[in-house]
Amino acid sequence: MRRCLRNFAVVVLLVGCGLPPPPAPPPRETSSMGAVAAQIQDRWNECLTQSYQITRTKTDDKNAAAEMAFQDCQTEEQDLSSLPYES
Repeated sequence: MRRCLRNFAVVVLLVGCGLPPPPAPPPRETSSMGAVAAQIQDRWNECLTQSYQITRTKTDDKNAAAEMAFQDCQTEEQDLSSLPYES
């Protein structure tokens, strides 16, 4: 979960600096639980990024935009947190 939050913070910083988004990663295999988790995490990160970008056009408050992005992507976050922990 910390990795997800760190990734989101990096995205927020990049978007705030006006840099173009990084290229999309190649599709991942779904043969293992780790790959499934990675796909769900990718969907969550994509949702956060898109929601944040849209919300930032409507408000100058970056913190409020981030909070709204997290609220908008609760379903994806719940999907991610419902996966069994794999070490």
